[in-house]
Amino acid sequence: MRFIQHKVGRFGFTAVSIDELGASEYTLIQLVIDGSGSMFAHRHRIEVMISDIVTACLQSEHRHRLILRIVAFGPAPEEVHGFKTMLQCNPADYDGVLRSSGTTALNDAVLDGIEVAGGYAEYLTKYDLLVNGLLIVVTDGMDNHSIVSPKQVKDALTDASGQFDPCELTFILVGLCDSRIPDSSGVSTALRRLQKEVGANGLGILQ
Repeated sequence: MRFIQHKVGRFGFTAVSIDELGASEYTLIQLVIDGSGSMFAHRHRIEVMISDIVTACLQSEHRHRLILRIVAFGPAPEEVHGFKTMLQCNPADYDGVLRSSGTTALNDAVLDGIEVAGGYAEYLTKYDLLVNGLLIVVTDGMDNHSIVSPKQVKDALTDASGQFDPCELTFILVGLCDSRIPDSSGVSTALRRLQKEVGANGLGILQ
């Protein structure tokens, strides 16, 4: 499996070589996972979630048209792995992949996922491939470290969505809100506000 380095916007990413893509259309799936210190207690739960997602995708009749990238973020986003076809993913490989330390640069991580989605979609469409995208961001807290603002994220989402025309980029924000933590209601409120500010398609709150 050969990976190519790409650069888009403020971020770099890796992706499987175009030579290894044999379908005419693809869905780009990105899981952007909070890896800040407060996520330590959730690490195993999230790793199981990733494995379950990969397992479900491998059982789909469309599995040969799915491409997956996983990013973990604390003070900055870092690839767990770049875009690779779902058939190259093994559910057992995600045990122990997440680290938990540092602050929460949530806006920066969302921007990474959005700009990379748009950039890779633009690249693939040059090869006459049809592309749509799904971006899922999972966090248990509010932003406390980002360089960029929600307005910049929203503008980037508008720009990136244009690269998927006539297909679609769907962005879902998922909040892990432990009711045993005193500020859990504040986290839920902040994530709902962020959803509106950046224009996310949906928000899920997991207790």
